[in-house]
This record gives sequence, C-alpha cells and structure tokens, in this order.
Amino acid sequence: RGGAGYEDVLMATVTLSGEGGKVVVELEPPVLVLSQRLSVGRTYQRTVAVTNRSQGPTVLRWEEFPDVLYQAVKVTPQTLTLQPMERREVRVEVAPKRVGPLEASLACEVENGSRLAFALFSDVSGPQLKLKEANVDFGLMRVGDRGKRTLTITNVCDVMARWSLAVEEEEGTGEGTKEAITLSPDHGLLDANRTVSVKVSYAPTSPSRTRATLICHTEGGSPLYISLRGEVIYPSVSISDVDMDLGTIFLAVPVTKRIFMRNRTLLPRTRYSWASASGGPMTESGSPMIRITFKVVEGALGPNETAPVDFTVEALSLGDGGGNIGGGEGELGSASNPGLMEALVPLDIEGMPQPAGFSVRARVMGLAVTYHAGTLATVPSVPDDVKGTPAALLIGVKTDWPEELLGPDTDAPCVLDFGTCASLTKHSRTILLRNHTGIASAFTVHAEGFGVASHEILLAEQQRQAAASAHSHTQ
Repeated sequence: RGGAGYEDVLMATVTLSGEGGKVVVELEPPVLVLSQRLSVGRTYQRTVAVTNRSQGPTVLRWEEFPDVLYQAVKVTPQTLTLQPMERREVRVEVAPKRVGPLEASLACEVENGSRLAFALFSDVSGPQLKLKEANVDFGLMRVGDRGKRTLTITNVCDVMARWSLAVEEEEGTGEGTKEAITLSPDHGLLDANRTVSVKVSYAPTSPSRTRATLICHTEGGSPLYISLRGEVIYPSVSISDVDMDLGTIFLAVPVTKRIFMRNRTLLPRTRYSWASASGGPMTESGSPMIRITFKVVEGALGPNETAPVDFTVEALSLGDGGGNIGGGEGELGSASNPGLMEALVPLDIEGMPQPAGFSVRARVMGLAVTYHAGTLATVPSVPDDVKGTPAALLIGVKTDWPEELLGPDTDAPCVLDFGTCASLTKHSRTILLRNHTGIASAFTVHAEGFGVASHEILLAEQQRQAAASAHSHTQ
C-alpha cells in the first residue's frame, strides 16, 4: 500500500520541579501618627511606602469605607501593581469631619499574598479663636454717656471659623446692663489666620456696678470668655455758698462776689453751665430785676476739682417793698425802705439729676445823698465795713435833734446857722453833700426864700408852749 504511517514515539522524559510561595509586600511605616492637631474641613496628605519583596508581580487593592466611619481617610491610588522587588509610594489623604481623637485602620488586599493593614492616629480640633484683650473695662462712667471699646478676635487655625458673641450678666450687676451693650458685628465668618475688630459700646441709663461676661462661641470649637466691667454714677457738684445774702446794694451798681464749686466725683470731665447772664424775678413791666454776669459761663471740672466762680450782680430795679428798717416809712429804695431782691441762680450739671445752683438776695437802695453843714475836715469819714449800707447815712449826722424833726431817711435837717451877723457884712458857711452810692447824680443848690426856717418856727412854738405850761403850774 502507498503512503507513510505515523505513530507516537517516546524519545525522552523531562522532569520539571520548582518551589512556590506567597507574595511578600512590606508597608513602611505600618503606623502613621500625625503629630500636628488637625482641623475640621481641611485635607491633609502623608505618604507611605510599599515594597514587593517577591520574585513575582502582585496587585494591591485598598479597601474603601464610608467617610463617616474613618473621617474621610483614603489611599491614592486605590489599586496599584507592583513588579518583583519594586518599591512605590502611595498618598494617604485625611479629611477630618469631627472634633476628637482620630483613629483609623485601612486594610489592603494583596494578590497572591497576605492582607496588609496600617493604622493612623491623630487628634482633631475645631476652629480656634484667640482674644487679644484680657478684659473690657469701661472704667468710671457718667450716666447717659456712651463708652466705646474694641475687641480683637483672631483665627489662629488653618480653617474658616464661624463665630458669634453673646453677653451674660453676672449676679449683682445693675438691671438693663445687657440691653445697654451693643456689639458690632456680633457674628460672622473668619478666614484662617485673619483678624476681626468688634466695637463694644455701652450706654448705661442708670447708676450701676456693671459686671458681665462676653462669650465668644465658635461653631465646632470651644467658647472663649472675657470679663466686661464698669462703674456708672451720676455727676455730683456742690457749691460753697448756696444761700448768699449780699446785704444792701445800690441800684445799677455792680457787686462782684466769689464762691466755689467742687466736683465730688472722680469723673474725668464734669461739664457745667451757668444760667444766662440776665435772669431773676421779673418786674410788673416784664423786665428782669437783676443781671448776673459770670466770668466763666461754662466749662468742665476734673476729678475732685474745686474751682472758683466769680460773678457780678447788678440790680436793675428796686425790687419789692418790705425791707423797712426799724419800721420806718419812706420812698421805696430809701434807707428806711430798701427794696427786696431775691433770685435763684441755676447751675446745669450735665447728667446730674438733682438741681444745682444758689439763691441770692439783697436789699436794694436807690440814690442815697446826705447833707451836712461843715467842711470835709469836720465830717467823719465812712469806715470801709459800713460803706454801701444804711449805717453810712448816719455818719456825721446830728443826733440831738428831736425825733419828730428827723426825716424818714433818719437824716437830720441841714441848718446853716450864721449866728448874729453885722449888717452889710459878708458871711459864709459850707454845705457838704455826700453820695453814698456809685450812681452819678447831678445837683443844684438855690435859695427858696428868706425868713425863719419852718423847723425853727416849730421849735419856737414848742418852747413857747412848754414855757406857758410851766407858768400855769406855778400859779
């Protein structure tokens, strides 16, 4: 038959032998400790090394867990191929989501090898703020004033912080303290490493010992506390002479006086203002009776300061009747019937609820002129302590005249007695006129007639009646 035949023939026998094992992969470091404090909302990265210590390739697959369990800890890349004896670095990303200790463990499946795992430890803190000021102290304040201070808040962490301020009154502080404090702004968002200034205003409406606490709340972080304090009082000013008696003054003649006022508190500036220059009671015609002019109308007193107050009082009218001296009668403004002047002088102390000021009163006399017979050398001078008073009108006046011959101003009749004179001979006597006021006055002297003076006639008649009465008694 044609064709070739085939058959299997065993030519040789080969024996194959070998030794196999699991893939060995090393993780360095096996425990990752983050020494820094982590902040919520930030992402942090670290690297770990993986090395294939085997002669064959392998594939690594990192497990993936819900973020809520491990605070968003993951490895990139999640799947990695390693050749024999190859070393690679992988990135570990940490994105904390809550404040507290961070402990995470991630597993890695190794193809043809044992499962790997590494642990991560750290501490997560919330946003951190810092207050520059140790406290907010408004010091000593006046009721009605507005104190202003500045509070500086700094974000010292590397994430944005949401903050808000609140006021909490302490026990024993005055009512309404919380409502009197204004914060601007009182909340906001603060970027990492940024600073915000908060204006703190305090406008108290009543005296109080202010004690409160400012609380700075941070979302996700710890609150901060700062003390707020202040002492609120009313101004208090006293006057050395609140009831001033000027004695007797003369119409339109200014009188200058000095009193003192004192700041009874330690307030830095207590502002004051005296009333307008013209004031006091009004006459029936509507014009003021008195003009008071202050050298310094307004100003400010320092802590516990005492300051002089110089002012001038001028009577513009004779005032009211009723100042009769000794029960005498006479024309209003005369020595026996001076006018009465009384006025209240108000002092405005800013913020002081109690009224302040002083009262002033005086007896007002008009023009006062006395007449005396004699020369300047024969008339006694007026002592300084009685100048401008009714007593000055009696200086140099004869007192041996009968009471019924004295006028209402207690002035004796002025008599020019020439005695016995020879005819056709010139004789002279001197009349002295004394103006006891600062009021300028014109005068005219003239003779009304000749003959015996009426008072001499009256005196002679009295002597005649006395002689007749004595004669009748002898009979």
